[in-house]
Amino acid sequence: MSYYREIKKNDKQIKKLFLERVKKERSCWIWKGSTTAEGHGQISLGFATLKAHRLSYLLYKGELAAGKRIFQTCENKLCVNPKHQRILVSKKEQKKLEGSKNTQGSNNGNSKLRPKDIQKIRKLAKNHSIVQIATRFDVSSAQIGRILSGKNWSHV
Repeated sequence: MSYYREIKKNDKQIKKLFLERVKKERSCWIWKGSTTAEGHGQISLGFATLKAHRLSYLLYKGELAAGKRIFQTCENKLCVNPKHQRILVSKKEQKKLEGSKNTQGSNNGNSKLRPKDIQKIRKLAKNHSIVQIATRFDVSSAQIGRILSGKNWSHV
């Protein structure tokens, strides 16, 4: 079902609600509102609950044909930047893109850390304990240990 007309009718109000839940970073717009079990952003608008990336598409690009899927070129489930969205045109294209997904580091929609955090963690390790660093970044001590040993985030 298309909610495009309803969204356009209340465009300014809905865009304001949407942007209140977005943190615009250098490239990605990170969704800070509620999420689905799969890790995608979602928002309830009274008349419908929509995935945040679909609402972004409707607000910034226009109507989306029924059954069409949006592909995030940055592969971040929480990104709602309309510049990172493409419509998948065929099942073949969808399979090709899904097969190439890179879920390392910040490309993983569930990641709390970004590349700049990893660089900072490595610098802090010279003068701070793993527990202090983990507390500062709200991650586990084990995660900090994996970062420092190169097991995780070795690509940064």
